[in-house]
Amino acid sequence: MGVIRKNKRQQAESSRVKRLGSDRDSLVRPLFERRSLLNFAIYLLFTVAVILVCFTGLDPLGPSLQRNQIARVHVISEISFEYASDIQTRERMEAQRQRVPPVYRLDPSAMQSYQSYLTQLFNDLIAYAEVPEDAPEDAVRMETDEVSHFLDTYDAGNPYNFRSSDLASFYNRLGPTRAKEAIQEALIILGEITDQGIHDPSASFIDETAESMSLFHVLDEAGNIRQVEILSEEDALRSLRINLLALDIPRDTALILFRLLRTGIRPNLEFDEGKTEELIQRAQAAVQPVRVQVQAGDTIVEANSQVTAAVYEQLEAYRAALRDAEERELGRIDAVWMERFILTLAIIFGAALYLRTSRIRIQANHRVFILSGGFILANLVAARLILELGGNRVVEMIPMLQQLLPWMIPVALGPIILTVLVGAGPAVIAAGLISVFNAMMQGNSLSVLIASLLSALVGIYCSRNIQLRARVVRAGVLAGVLLAVAAMLSGIRDNLEPSTVFGQTLTAILAGLFTGMIVVALLPLLENLFNDTTDITLLELTDFNHPLLRKMQVEAPGSYHHSLMVANLSENAAASIGANSLLCRVCALFHDIGKMVKPEYFAENQRSGYNPHIERNPSMSALVIKSHVKEGVQLARKFKLPQVIEDVIRQHHGTSLIQYFYYKALEKQKGEGAQEAIHPNAPRIELDKVDEDTYRYEGPVPQFTESAIIMLADSLEAASRSLRKVTPQSIEELVDGIVTARMEDGQLDDTPLTFSQLKLVKESFMFTLLNMLHARVEYPEEAQGSEKKARKKMTRHSRFSSPGLPLPESITEPPKPMNPPAESDDKER
Repeated sequence: MGVIRKNKRQQAESSRVKRLGSDRDSLVRPLFERRSLLNFAIYLLFTVAVILVCFTGLDPLGPSLQRNQIARVHVISEISFEYASDIQTRERMEAQRQRVPPVYRLDPSAMQSYQSYLTQLFNDLIAYAEVPEDAPEDAVRMETDEVSHFLDTYDAGNPYNFRSSDLASFYNRLGPTRAKEAIQEALIILGEITDQGIHDPSASFIDETAESMSLFHVLDEAGNIRQVEILSEEDALRSLRINLLALDIPRDTALILFRLLRTGIRPNLEFDEGKTEELIQRAQAAVQPVRVQVQAGDTIVEANSQVTAAVYEQLEAYRAALRDAEERELGRIDAVWMERFILTLAIIFGAALYLRTSRIRIQANHRVFILSGGFILANLVAARLILELGGNRVVEMIPMLQQLLPWMIPVALGPIILTVLVGAGPAVIAAGLISVFNAMMQGNSLSVLIASLLSALVGIYCSRNIQLRARVVRAGVLAGVLLAVAAMLSGIRDNLEPSTVFGQTLTAILAGLFTGMIVVALLPLLENLFNDTTDITLLELTDFNHPLLRKMQVEAPGSYHHSLMVANLSENAAASIGANSLLCRVCALFHDIGKMVKPEYFAENQRSGYNPHIERNPSMSALVIKSHVKEGVQLARKFKLPQVIEDVIRQHHGTSLIQYFYYKALEKQKGEGAQEAIHPNAPRIELDKVDEDTYRYEGPVPQFTESAIIMLADSLEAASRSLRKVTPQSIEELVDGIVTARMEDGQLDDTPLTFSQLKLVKESFMFTLLNMLHARVEYPEEAQGSEKKARKKMTRHSRFSSPGLPLPESITEPPKPMNPPAESDDKER
């Protein structure tokens, strides 16, 4: 097919553009500088917003460590402070408690009963012997049997199990008088020993520490508390033996006396808990709170060490001291805040450099740029609010809940939303920034950085090209599962309790689940708010039961079929270059909905053979043809179609020329010029009366790749209907001609399509058209019918010809194919 060349007016316009090229560069450069300044201002505002959200009023140490946890950070005090240590005060009070002797109540009743019994026993024994005072020594002696008989018949019995041999020996060796005196002296010694107090270590009222103590408080009969060194039974027996051996009696006799009196050594103390506690409280009340001083530069927490109760207390005191210092010196920029400011600025500057050097063109689209920054800030706000819950008094009372808070942060929320709305490229940048700032808020934790980044990347990977809302929830759950694995490994590494590890794991999974559910709930609102369209919404619009498509099937079936063909062409072409094939399909289905207003003015819908353009001027026909774009936009707004579909409806013709009616107007003008030559007195008609702008669509030209593909597919589908013979060569010529004509007409100047992409698009068009326009195999019955018709035609023609004469040209030669039109606008004709 012939290539459409520019007319003289277009050539003049091209020359003017070339001449003004340098001037345009001078106009573009200030614009570029303005954009650079705008980008810089956005970066600066974003940096300030991040600092305000993440670090203003944040505890410099990040989330609090827990008791018995293995600390992974080395904390050094940056300020000097002093605090009252409850732990050390309690330890000092406990030491004071240990130093206070317990109070025992002395019970003398047992000793009194023993003394009275033993005294009466010897008096009765002497009376039983009935020995006169001047009796010889041999007559004084008593036999063991006599003593045994005495004990057996004694009215008071023998409750202390005195042995008769000991009583007989003691009596015989000292005699009645001296024995009685020795007994009284021994009872005095025994009374002194028992008055000190004898305790039983096996008794339940004796404190475990009493065995190691020597001083006790003893409450006597008068109610006085005296501090004495009480004895155990063993100590009392030892003391009794030593004192008895010191009596003025023979050693053997003293030992016999010891055997008799040892049964009088019995515990005689009762623990007085009330008096003891009273003394302890009095002693503890005198203990002053322990004040601990920490100097700047002192180590508070050693890395890879266990957080004991004392370390945890000092760490919490350090947090409180830092907060007080910030409140007292609000205008001072401390070292920690300055460090975070510089680090934040460096991170954002690095991200900006990456965007400048990579293929992720976020900066060129300020809407995407601001959208990405907004979701990053929103995600960081959610993280900061969750971390701030750790300072709540209710949460502080539940240590396990504090350990769960870091795993409640939905780190994948912003990245998943950005992936669905604008693509994976901006989402990866957002994931990196969110993970870095989240780690900085949690004490520059490397494990938090790795876990957050991997979780966000998994969410991004699982939400790419997503077309079902259930897949969004799955992406959130998978991101939560990876975060749960990190939480479990972190808990095992930090030697946490199994219940805590399980709680962290479950919390991370639930956080991922709620992340997916929140994204699903927010997507419709975000699409309307930011005027964006996701693949999920696009897939829902491919339903052929959509009211517009159903109406188009009934009122403009030709245009509906044309839209289906354009959808197939554009979808395959977009897939060949990595563009959004689903977007192409949906926009192609709705790009000609404006033809439903006046369907009879378009050739594909003229089934009755009537063409209303015959009765109208070319300019009026062109106006009707152009109006389907405006009417399509109005229908799209009425049925609340996404903005991208409205853009494609406006751009799918660009500013192309409606060639049929334009050239028809020119021919009509030439005919009127010839009539003027025949009739000189007729009114003069100027030859440049036909305005080309009247016959051009209002545009704009395609602004994005998918729109350009739909423009080319629209033109190709219409032009392919005029092909008389479908061959690879004819298809290739058709595709090359259409694409070249659009390029020369400037319709693709504002699209990001490259020549390599155009080559792939043309190859896809050719492949699809060849399969769409394939010739059907002729069945045998149809072939026989065709042969019969040919024979009848030849026979009928031979009746009118002489033998040997050639057949007419119309019979012997097939009709010559006509050149197909080069533009899609002929279909409107």
